[in-house]
Amino acid sequence: DIYDKEYKALSATNSLESSKLCESLHTVCEDTLEILQGMRLPSLKKFDRGAGACNASMSESCVGPSAELYQEKLRKSIVRERAHFLSEYNQRLYNGLLAVAVVLVVFYRFVMKNNLLEFASWLLFLFLEVYPKLYFGSTLSFYESEWWQKGVAIWEIIAYNRILDLERQGPVLLGVIGILVLVWRCYRWRKRRQSRHKRVVSKDVDV
Repeated sequence: DIYDKEYKALSATNSLESSKLCESLHTVCEDTLEILQGMRLPSLKKFDRGAGACNASMSESCVGPSAELYQEKLRKSIVRERAHFLSEYNQRLYNGLLAVAVVLVVFYRFVMKNNLLEFASWLLFLFLEVYPKLYFGSTLSFYESEWWQKGVAIWEIIAYNRILDLERQGPVLLGVIGILVLVWRCYRWRKRRQSRHKRVVSKDVDV
């Protein structure tokens, strides 16, 4: 009887500790999935890698009587969150492309002032606006088209790889590009000013 009581007490303590440990790990993973869900620059590869890391951590660290329950709970959470991520993934990429097209139009019209590139940006914007409507009533979705799938594959390679994580490093890259454009504009302005000054001096000498 004494051994039986001690065994039950140890078993209860073990279950409690296992539950606390697995619950804390599950909470961390839920928070991670929520962060991945809110990526400003969506990457399915990054989502899968983050979810996989959570799953591996749970499998290794969550031990004891509660392990199976919480591991299954996490697997269901990952499946649910991934399905939700995929339901908005293509639309978010499409909206992002439209935004980029508009930014390029403004950039090449007012900043870099290149008529050819501005025209190309307008064509891209019109293409993105019109082309998806051609699939209206079709059994094939616009997002299932071959060119879109290839575009998504290229995006995934650029957005998240061993060297670059656009979600984290994108703002820095954007800042560097902005500084380079500003330096280039200042250089062009200074060069034009010097050219005008030379022309004025040349006219004065001729007079």
